Amino acid sequence: MDERELEAAAAELIEQERYPDAEDLLRGVHDEAIRNNQADLAICALQELIHIYVIQERLSDHERCQLEIEKLEDSAWSFVASSWFYLYSKQDFEAAIAKADRAIGKAQAEGDTSAAYTARAARGQALINLERPAEAEEVLTEMLAMVSQRMKLVPGDELGFLELAHSKGISRRTVAEILKIVRPYYREQGFIDRGAELAEKLGI
Repeated sequence: MDERELEAAAAELIEQERYPDAEDLLRGVHDEAIRNNQADLAICALQELIHIYVIQERLSDHERCQLEIEKLEDSAWSFVASSWFYLYSKQDFEAAIAKADRAIGKAQAEGDTSAAYTARAARGQALINLERPAEAEEVLTEMLAMVSQRMKLVPGDELGFLELAHSKGISRRTVAEILKIVRPYYREQGFIDRGAELAEKLGI
């Protein structure tokens, strides 16, 4: 079974709410993939297991899978995903910052500006939640430099950070400058609507 076949089989079982069957399938494929040194297949199984654990609100199992993906993949994006997990799911903001820092370091080594940008968005939100606004301002300044240089990035990943910064009265001008640049690139309707609402609040 390859990754595409596994995703299809897991999706069908999850859609039918046959969660134990889906978990058994995915765990079996994962274990065999590990034995056969098939890292990509093992990661795919872990990612599908996370879908189940999110539905069932099994936070510790979700965390275990995410950390194993980190070890298997060892990429900037794997640390970005962990940062978002700690930020939103576990609300462990110190851990979110630590993972974001790892992601930024990896991204710089890999030359991946998109991962570095998204990691900064997670880092900034965690800093605000820890009531460290001066450091959050520094992150906004770094992100403005990135978007001003038209570096490759993922438009929309910054929006939660911009919204939170604005709500806390942090660096309104920088928030507005970032939004002016990235907002025209939003494609998903949810981002378009939220971007328009924030722009209205900022008067831009």
